[in-house]
Amino acid sequence: MADDITPTGKQFYIVYEDSKKNSYVTAFLSNSNTTGKGGDRVAATKYSSSQINSFAVFEDFNDSLKAVGQPEMTWNPYEETDPSLECNPDNDNNCTN
Repeated sequence: MADDITPTGKQFYIVYEDSKKNSYVTAFLSNSNTTGKGGDRVAATKYSSSQINSFAVFEDFNDSLKAVGQPEMTWNPYEETDPSLECNPDNDNNCTN
């Protein structure tokens, strides 16, 4: 049975193959509604909630990714700028990326 998720904050999620949670399917992020408009933000999934773990702490999310043989995320998108978007100035102070 598929369940929808209503994030309560800046959440990280791991979806597992089954409720034993030892086989990785995917991971995703979803934030609560920060638009200032009423209503909840909902993440629709095709998975049962028994297959999904939610993490509020980035390090816990990464530890759980590693536990199922997945690479950890290298930066926290809720707190850091995507390193690929940062300016790398050349000798004339122009961004090279």
